[in-house]
Amino acid sequence: MNRFKAAISLILVCAMLFVVGACAKKQTETTVSANKVEKSAALEEQTPIPQGAAEGERAPDFIAHLTNGDTFRLSEHEDEVILLNFWATWCPPCVGELPELEKLYKDNMDGVQILTVNCGESESVVDDFLKENSYSLPVSYDTNNTISFLYSAQGIPYTLIISGGIVQKAFIGVPQHPYEAYKGAIEECM
Repeated sequence: MNRFKAAISLILVCAMLFVVGACAKKQTETTVSANKVEKSAALEEQTPIPQGAAEGERAPDFIAHLTNGDTFRLSEHEDEVILLNFWATWCPPCVGELPELEKLYKDNMDGVQILTVNCGESESVVDDFLKENSYSLPVSYDTNNTISFLYSAQGIPYTLIISGGIVQKAFIGVPQHPYEAYKGAIEECM
């Protein structure tokens, strides 16, 4: 008889846990669905948060301190086409596209400036990486992410083509054929 009571009690406890669990799951799904609806409605009513420099808008001016000791002020290059790339050494896609950017830089196109901005890493990490890989393209230190935050870079790699101070093209991530994509976008601005 005690075994029978114990088995019934166990079955009842399991059934209660199942019902409570199912109710909790249904409540969670309802809350999530309600939150999605609330967030969607709220987004429609508010001005969207910038997700990087938008195509067709003025590129924010900045002064960058380069690894070679020079400085680069964007507004001083409004008569040129600028390829501005945000990257980091810990980012495999970024590191993977750097040879393509180096190739573009070595093309030495008239009226074109290539500038890469390292996002948040120490000067020594950047210097060691550049030396180890023999890169010669212009690289800016951005140890405090000042330039990255100015451009609202939400992810890297993030590459902009700027002409006349206006963002003409934005690439988030690496395009399928980076050299061709970037060179084509630059040539469209010339």
